Amino acid sequence: MDSLSDWPSRRFLADRPEGTLYLAEGGGKFYLLVDNSAFFELLDQEDRLEMGAPFQVHEFRTEGERQFFLKQRGWG
Repeated sequence: MDSLSDWPSRRFLADRPEGTLYLAEGGGKFYLLVDNSAFFELLDQEDRLEMGAPFQVHEFRTEGERQFFLKQRGWG
């Protein structure tokens, strides 16, 4: 799953400089989706390569792990 449309049950969390954050669950796992495609489109090819993917999926075994990750980054 490598685009936002692959996650129809996602829930908006926040707009951050790092991208738009969404929460999702599925298959007993917890996910944080980071969509930075709007900013990514403004970059030149070299900067795109350095940045990596415009859409990131972070998978967690528990909701608590996801919350810890969010707090560590100052997003929660």
